Amino acid sequence: MVTLTGLLRQIRIIPHYTNSSYYIEFQTHKIMQDNALVHESLFPDRLPQLFFQDDSGYYLERYQDYCDGKNRITLNVWAFLFGIFWFLYRKMYVEALLLFAFLLLEGFAEEYLWEQLFDSTPGTWVSRIVSGVVTCLLGNYLYFRKADRVIAHARTLNDADGEDYARSAGGTTWLALFILLAIAAIYIALGYNGYLD
Repeated sequence: MVTLTGLLRQIRIIPHYTNSSYYIEFQTHKIMQDNALVHESLFPDRLPQLFFQDDSGYYLERYQDYCDGKNRITLNVWAFLFGIFWFLYRKMYVEALLLFAFLLLEGFAEEYLWEQLFDSTPGTWVSRIVSGVVTCLLGNYLYFRKADRVIAHARTLNDADGEDYARSAGGTTWLALFILLAIAAIYIALGYNGYLD
């Protein structure tokens, strides 16, 4: 926080003591504490709101509990219902890719084990239940971990850049969903016309 004393020291009204572990660079609003450079945001509580954007009311309350260590794992019905689509909608691309890889491995394991144990082809219900439970339980947790990373990085930037970064890295997008649906439509069209046989 920029204090009046620090400001007056910076413009040389109050002498600056070199042996002090604190000094303020007025131009950049940075604070040096014990030789570690840390940016102090002028709006520290605004970054989570900028990250969560339209759904900030719902997520801020749960995020506060997450930060306080009260409820690290909370249920997310939308993640349960929409799975990977929810992750893409929330701009969690790495998490969506990892979930997709997990579901592929789980599907292969299910198919192989099912055939070995029951000598029949498996249904997809086990895979759907497993993926639904995993996304329902871990959706908010992974989202809040991403929020932590984004907000921590945003606080290392100046205020305007930090706010822009939190706003652009957070929120939602339909673009990835449209791309995924376009790929699925092409895949279905190729399969329907016999190109994937």
